[in-house]
Amino acid sequence: MRTFTAILAAALALAVIGCKKDEAGSSTVPTNATTTAGPSTSPTASPSESPSAPTSAGDNSKVVGTWKPDVNSLKITVADKTAKGQEQEKMQTEQAKKSMASATITFNADGSFSSTDSSGKKDGGKYTVSGNKITMSEPNTSTPEPSLTLSPDGSKISMHMEGGGNTFDVDLVKA
Repeated sequence: MRTFTAILAAALALAVIGCKKDEAGSSTVPTNATTTAGPSTSPTASPSESPSAPTSAGDNSKVVGTWKPDVNSLKITVADKTAKGQEQEKMQTEQAKKSMASATITFNADGSFSSTDSSGKKDGGKYTVSGNKITMSEPNTSTPEPSLTLSPDGSKISMHMEGGGNTFDVDLVKA
């Protein structure tokens, strides 16, 4: 299942952490990507369940709508501070900008979200709002969810992921 957050996790895992080669020479993706969002406080729905309304102390009205990555805000930081690491950081940032250019995520008033990746594939899940924090959960996925923070004026959502000492940050803006 490929979703908006899966794209971001893949960008983090592949572009930032890097692919490892096994002894047979095939690529493997590291599984140590984590986020600062912590565990989801809402249960993950099965694919046949309909999402419930947001269980939040916060107001989700600023979140509702379609958002897209502001690729100019994209920042990938690799732990490797050597010249080779910095070159990889620059190259992977440019590749991630291209792959995220047409991705969108729509937060619905009923607590559900849907996402479309750059290739047009769609998926979704549930979200909750608590203050300025947005927690997303997707059924049937082990992809780490990013940390999402709504700006005070509701004009952007800052997305943050970490893994292997590397970070991935991008702002989402209304589409």
